Amino acid sequence: MAARAIWKGELTIGSTRIPVKLYSGVTDRTVRFHILDDRHLKRVKQHMINPDTGDEVKSEEIQKGFELEPGKFVLLTDEELAALEPEPSREIEITEFVPPESIDQQW
Repeated sequence: MAARAIWKGELTIGSTRIPVKLYSGVTDRTVRFHILDDRHLKRVKQHMINPDTGDEVKSEEIQKGFELEPGKFVLLTDEELAALEPEPSREIEITEFVPPESIDQQW
């Protein structure tokens, strides 16, 4: 089977546009398992539990937050997180070249 591009777009250098395709350098060979009830071989559900009370927390009561320091959080809404997403684009604009020796060999 031929490899399929995972992204297609254009590379822009000045006024020149070059079509490009991005291919994955690795193949995912991860084995994924389901969590099963040993007695009935049925999949089990996972629940969000408050570690202090042991009570189940409903999905509508869950918020996303970034921990600034232990116990201090900044809460983010889904709308705020969506606003952080960059606009989708199929263009890559080259604005500057750097000397090859300034780039770590791993890249």
